[in-house]
Amino acid sequence: NNRGAKVVRTVSCSMLIDTEFAEHLAQFIMTPVGHTYVGNAVKTEGAVIGIEESGHIFLPQYAYYDDALFVPLKIIELASQAGKSVHELASEHPTYPFEEIVHKCPDNLKFSVVERVKEKVGKKYSNLSTIDGVKVIFEDGWALIRAANTSPKIRLYVEAKTKERFEEIKSEFSRMLTEELALDAL
Repeated sequence: NNRGAKVVRTVSCSMLIDTEFAEHLAQFIMTPVGHTYVGNAVKTEGAVIGIEESGHIFLPQYAYYDDALFVPLKIIELASQAGKSVHELASEHPTYPFEEIVHKCPDNLKFSVVERVKEKVGKKYSNLSTIDGVKVIFEDGWALIRAANTSPKIRLYVEAKTKERFEEIKSEFSRMLTEELALDAL
């Protein structure tokens, strides 16, 4: 209900958030992946909602913390007010192919691998975000490669508007990341 309000989302969130909130003229604030980043940005920016891809959702008009039970109850309330089932309500919104692919990588190497990928990607593409790893943004999808903060892993996230485009992006960035990981195995 707040046109032009601020919406906080992590770099790994679906582009559907932008699409769904665009009609409300939302101002998007992107943060690194992490519950703390989202919560802090919601507070400091005065956002109406904060969303992390893993399911942490902040609704500050109720409380400045995410509540795993409150959000589903709020969705049920909205469906009830609309006279629809949760499934019917969800069916009104599009979905895009999305995948998170996890690669094992020792903690002492993961950040240097991501830096090498960032250099490679920076030479090939211009629409990038380096808030957390490197995210390449296309008109019809995106790929994000980032080192996990809490485990010896590198994550590749891919999303696209069509299954065909999803497979193209996934193939290119999986190959690129696999090649960089192989350099450290030598």
